[in-house]
Amino acid sequence: MDSQTPSYLLHVGDADRERLEVLANIYNPGSQDFLRRQLAIPVSTLIDLGCGHGQMTCWMAKEFSQARVFGLDHSDEQLAICEQNQVAQDVPNVTFLRHDVLAPAQGIPEADAVYCRYVLLHLREWDTFFSNALALCKPGGSLLIEEPGFPFFCYPRHEALDRANILGQTLTSRMGLRFDCIDPLWGYVHALEGVRVKDYSFSQPILTTRYQKSLLWRSFAQIHQPLISMGLCTVQEADSIIGQLAYIGSDPLHVVGTLRMVQLHLEKV
Repeated sequence: MDSQTPSYLLHVGDADRERLEVLANIYNPGSQDFLRRQLAIPVSTLIDLGCGHGQMTCWMAKEFSQARVFGLDHSDEQLAICEQNQVAQDVPNVTFLRHDVLAPAQGIPEADAVYCRYVLLHLREWDTFFSNALALCKPGGSLLIEEPGFPFFCYPRHEALDRANILGQTLTSRMGLRFDCIDPLWGYVHALEGVRVKDYSFSQPILTTRYQKSLLWRSFAQIHQPLISMGLCTVQEADSIIGQLAYIGSDPLHVVGTLRMVQLHLEKV
């Protein structure tokens, strides 16, 4: 892959449906609160950039029912699930389109706000993304970003989760990705021309139920094969870690802190 190509590490479509449903259960309330705070004025056009399975896109369409909402994603498998969700939730003011975030947009109207969550951590370089994302914003419009910082943690502490964190960070670093986004992103946006940082906040949900804590092993299972292929761990170690993460998820005495999220409101100037 060259630096202009999304290095998407995770599965897509049905292969990642359950993990993304768990993730939506955990993060959507905080994301929805963030968007309600930042979009207090009437909006006519919204874009969900890198929309995944479209959970937030459909919510935006219902919450801002007078707006036209566009969900953009590069994966046909993701978009197929988006359209299933749109039909199931009966949200007619949504249009899902295939779009590469590293390519200039064509046929997509400028928006009052462009929203993205968990996108930058999958990109090797950010300059092209920000240029294209800001081109989708009207003058004075908003670019609303949510990106994570590592690591996961749990109480009581467990060595399997510590090892999973190290392996995940090593893998993504070797791929030229920044899954630990917050520090580099903070410096990047404050040096970015053509925007001002209008507002920011942080969110870090605590996982208490078995369903929520399944995010640990579901997330590690996504990188199981790449870790082995790159020689970062053996099959036996990876399988053991998944088993131990599942134990943490099932043990009511373990409380898990998921990834901290930075929430940024950038205004196009």
